[in-house]
Amino acid sequence: MQDEVSILVNTIEPYARDSLIDAHFERRSTGSPSSFPTTSGRYDFLTVCLLPTNDGQKLMIGTRTSNFLVTSSIRLDRQSVNIGPATIHFHPTTLTKIFLDCLSIELAKSSLDNTKINRVQFIPSLYQLKQ
Repeated sequence: MQDEVSILVNTIEPYARDSLIDAHFERRSTGSPSSFPTTSGRYDFLTVCLLPTNDGQKLMIGTRTSNFLVTSSIRLDRQSVNIGPATIHFHPTTLTKIFLDCLSIELAKSSLDNTKINRVQFIPSLYQLKQ
């Protein structure tokens, strides 16, 4: 949320920063834009940014260990739905705020704290492949 502009993020794709863990990790080079937070901001080391790619601007939420590609979002202040990785209806700044669904956080925390759970959802490996 920023000023009168609000978006609801429907889906994100998580990516690790380590190439050994995730083949789709964000490749960083000197001088190129990155979602990697370099300074502590409103949410410590978390950044919200648009990254230019060959496919258009992509809205990313970056932490030091991972980043999240927003793949579906809806503008709440006007009729504008964005489906797919390119984001054209929102431009984050340092004033951008993030609000999280508390119930979803509690459900995730209880799953992580339960030592008897060894898998949250069974999905065949073939379905986990990314393009």
